[in-house]
Amino acid sequence: MANPEAQPELTALIRCPRCPVKLQRSDMVKHLWLQHRLLLDGNKAREPWPAIEEWIAAYHAGGDRKLLARCFEVARHVDPEGGPTRVRQLLTIRVDDGPAPADLFAEAEQRGASLCSHCFGLVTIKAEAPPARLNLSHGRMSWSGYVVEVSEQWLFPRLTIQTPDSVVFQNREPDSGPARRGLFLLLVWPPVLLALLLAAIRHVAGVAVVLPVVLLLVVALTAGLFVHFRTLARAALLDRAIDAAWSMLSPRLHVAGFEETDASFLAGLAVISVGHGQANRRERTLERVIDLTEKAVLAGTGSKAHLAALVRLALTDAATAGSDPVTLVARQISRCLEGVLPLACGEQLLARWESAWWTVGNLARLRVLVCERAFEAGFTVGDLQEVGRLAPALGDVLETDQPDALAQLRFLWSIRSGKPWARCGEALTVFELTQHAAVGARWLENHPDLLLSPVPTSSGGPALQVCARGVLVDDKLLMQVPASVEVRGKQDEDGYELIVGDHVFALARGADALARRLERWCHYYFGDFLPQAMSPAAGRASPVAERLRAREAVACPDCRQQLLPRRGDVGAMSEPRTG
Repeated sequence: MANPEAQPELTALIRCPRCPVKLQRSDMVKHLWLQHRLLLDGNKAREPWPAIEEWIAAYHAGGDRKLLARCFEVARHVDPEGGPTRVRQLLTIRVDDGPAPADLFAEAEQRGASLCSHCFGLVTIKAEAPPARLNLSHGRMSWSGYVVEVSEQWLFPRLTIQTPDSVVFQNREPDSGPARRGLFLLLVWPPVLLALLLAAIRHVAGVAVVLPVVLLLVVALTAGLFVHFRTLARAALLDRAIDAAWSMLSPRLHVAGFEETDASFLAGLAVISVGHGQANRRERTLERVIDLTEKAVLAGTGSKAHLAALVRLALTDAATAGSDPVTLVARQISRCLEGVLPLACGEQLLARWESAWWTVGNLARLRVLVCERAFEAGFTVGDLQEVGRLAPALGDVLETDQPDALAQLRFLWSIRSGKPWARCGEALTVFELTQHAAVGARWLENHPDLLLSPVPTSSGGPALQVCARGVLVDDKLLMQVPASVEVRGKQDEDGYELIVGDHVFALARGADALARRLERWCHYYFGDFLPQAMSPAAGRASPVAERLRAREAVACPDCRQQLLPRRGDVGAMSEPRTG
């Protein structure tokens, strides 16, 4: 076999360390391997696996992919079946300390797979079937044999509904009057034609018919305006087709059991239904379809992407009807955290979801509401970080990349009933503020990391807010107890100046009381609250994380070890790291 170090050919003879044979270097390489199963590494004969371990260490230090390739090449010669697996196992020893083996990561990303945390083998992640992309054109939507079309090319609107197996409906659209074209034929064209006829009579016979012709044209114009405004109020063709699909086609799908093609069409229908059609006409059918799809997802036969599309439509319809969308979404995500649905359902629901009501304030409200439900279910900060690794979109909402802020939020939740801050004054927690949609969104729009909002005193002055970043005085952030808090009277007019460190606030009255209040809050937050919130125990995983791992874990096909797969990355260990 080839020399791993690719040494140049030498004419000098080399003595074998295991027998009396003397050979040139190229021949000695073959002799050592074939006769003694040794490698010639430089001028030394070495056992294969110690050499591979040394090359792996060098790879971690320098990231040389060619060196990594030699490791796998030699390992395959040593043990064709188990050698590559052992190399991957050796790689995991330093995966957290050095550069990751990018070639393995690239292959995993390309195949949509995860790397096993035990053997670095590829673990296929089941691809979620996306919703169907329906073809839309002038009141017609179709996909793979499913057709719903509303046409006004006839005297009365015609509705056509069909599935790949049969024609469901093909007749006049129910509960519809004459089509726009039909109304023009009935009301506009008769007086126009009569006016043309009278004009022709005048041209032939010379009879004075100007006034009747004008009157007929006025009648035609009036009828045309009537038809225009009457049909203008009628729903668009697409909206009527969507309503027909939900009310007349959807009940006929999944009748004999859950069908993947039906599910894909309905998910595609849900995607285009957002903002279209009448929500009340699809409410009951949509509930039925969501229930069927949930059961299929839990049974492993349904697509989580299909379920997400259906749930998004239901949530959007409810929000349009006046419900608080943030509370509804938080409730849905909580079902995933509680194990009712897989975490991937929450990931699919949140990923790339664009809506006008996803403002900074509402996203912050969603974070607080979901965290509150997670804390009630026993999640620690470490558990939430695990959730963020498994479901990145959910991790973005929870801001799991900011564990310090999460730790403070969880500590506040744990002490909220005792209100140990009461000695500083009355205050509302962020959990209380987020219960009110408009109020919570307004407060969190400017301060997404808000923890406590002290109630203003009657003396007025700058507003105090306790956030995960520190204490805010108006828009000035204090990140530690101020070195000095001083009240100074103005020289040129009545009033005071409150000097807090490098910041100066102008006050008309109550400066002394505000100074004492500010000092109390700063000492409480920096001296009491923050040290307790940031204790090491805050980031530890709990039994909840173990249940989460057990629920979401899959088996590696090579080593059969359980792991939590992550596309293009090393999967998380199904058991927590020790040591």
